[in-house]
Amino acid sequence: MNAAGSLYFADEGYRNWQKNLVEPYLKQYRKYGCFHSYDGAVIFYQQYLNADADTCIVISHGFSEFAEKYNEVIYYFLQQGCSVYILEHRGHGYSEREVSDAQKVYIRNFEHYVVFCGCSHSCQTPSTPAGSQSLRPSSIHGHG
Repeated sequence: MNAAGSLYFADEGYRNWQKNLVEPYLKQYRKYGCFHSYDGAVIFYQQYLNADADTCIVISHGFSEFAEKYNEVIYYFLQQGCSVYILEHRGHGYSEREVSDAQKVYIRNFEHYVVFCGCSHSCQTPSTPAGSQSLRPSSIHGHG
């Protein structure tokens, strides 16, 4: 909550709020990873594990976006007791690209997005013992 008691923050002071509160808070929870998609492409993701989570949110970002654009939303989900995963779709962020220019988003076939592999199957929590049942995603948050 901000000083006014609201969960959401006004435009004034937003940059300072992000830098001094949100980013350090997220850093406590953030882990980076990658996996190989069904065709071998390397897909980058970030996970934010909340030890007390009973809900797992998987974020699917929009076209020409990347994980860091969702820091504020991830912060709010963590504040509400959720664990969060966000992957960077192929051709975005740190995930594998089909072109050498990192400023361009190119996808040969949009079916690659439909085959939503890897990290949406389950969400681990820090207290999930190896080999036991993990949380199923309770929600997939998408933006187009």
